[in-house]
Amino acid sequence: MRGDLIVMIQDRQQAPFPTAPAAPRDYVCTEMYTIQAGDTLYSISQRYNVPVSLLMQVNNIANPYCLKIGQRICIPRIEAAQNDNSCSGFFHTIAPGDTPYLLAKRYGVSLEAILEANPSMNPYNLMIGAQICIPGTRPESAPMTPSPPTPSPVPQAPAPMSIPTPPPMPAPTPTPVPAPSHTIPSPSSIQSGSEEPECQGTLYTVMEGDTLYMIAKKHEISLNALMEANPSLDPYNLEIGMKLCIPQRSESSSPAPSATHEENHEREDFYYVRVGDNMDKICSRFRVLPRNLMKANPNLTVMDYSTPGTKVCIPSR
Repeated sequence: MRGDLIVMIQDRQQAPFPTAPAAPRDYVCTEMYTIQAGDTLYSISQRYNVPVSLLMQVNNIANPYCLKIGQRICIPRIEAAQNDNSCSGFFHTIAPGDTPYLLAKRYGVSLEAILEANPSMNPYNLMIGAQICIPGTRPESAPMTPSPPTPSPVPQAPAPMSIPTPPPMPAPTPTPVPAPSHTIPSPSSIQSGSEEPECQGTLYTVMEGDTLYMIAKKHEISLNALMEANPSLDPYNLEIGMKLCIPQRSESSSPAPSATHEENHEREDFYYVRVGDNMDKICSRFRVLPRNLMKANPNLTVMDYSTPGTKVCIPSR
C-alpha cells in the first residue's frame, strides 16, 4: 500500500502542467493584479476573460498550482485581435449556441486553426457579441449569423366525414293501463287509523319498544294467534299508537301448570322484563337469590331475563 502511494506521488510530480499553445502576439498589460488568498489562475482567467495558458505565458508561470499571496501578475490583452488586418480571414460575431467546434464545421476549417487564429479566446467561455477570426475565405453559402430554424408546417388533419343522421323513429304510443277497481289499503293506514279494527278480544295500543313477540308473551298467547287476529299487520313495521287485537285465550290453548308450579308454594306474583333488565338487576330489585329465581322459572334461560316482555315468576323470600 505504501509503495503504491509513492508511485502515485511520483506520477503526479512528473505530470506536465498546462502551457500556452503558442507564444502570444503583441500584447499590453491592462492591469497588474496582486494575488490574494484563495486565488487561482482559473478564477483570475474567468474574472478577466483571459485564457489560463496566456496568463502563464505572459507571466512566465511554470507551476500554476504554486501562486504566492502578494505576487503581482500581468493581465494581458492581445492587440492583434483588435486589428482587422491581423486576421487572415474574416470575423464572426458570437451568437447564442456558438462553440468553436460548431463554427469549425460551419465554415469548413479545423478547430486548431480557429484556436491558433484567436490565442486570447477562451474556448469554454465565448461571450455573445464578441468577434473572433475565422481563417480562410468566407463560404458564399455560409450565413453571417445563425438564423433560427424555420419550423416545418404541421400537416392539418383531414376534416371528419359527416355521418348522415338517421330519421327519428316515431315513439310507440303507450297503451293505457286500466286503473284497479278498488284500492288496497296499506297495513299502517288500517292499524293507525281512527277506526278501530274488529276484534273478538281486547285492543292493545302499541308502545315504544314493543315487538310482536313481547306483546304475545305479555298476554300469554302464541305469536301465530296474534298475527291471525291482525291479518293486515306488517310485523316489521309497528308504529307507536297502533291498535292491535289481542284474541281471547281458550282453555285448551292456555298452558297447563307443570308439576313444579304446583309443588312450589313460595311464588307470589309475575314480573315482565323491561328494557335494560338482566338477572342480577331483577334479583336485586326483588331481593331474591339467583338460584331461587331460576328454580321458580325452569323454562327460562339467562338471556330471557334480558329480553323485554319475558314473563318472570318472582318467588317469595
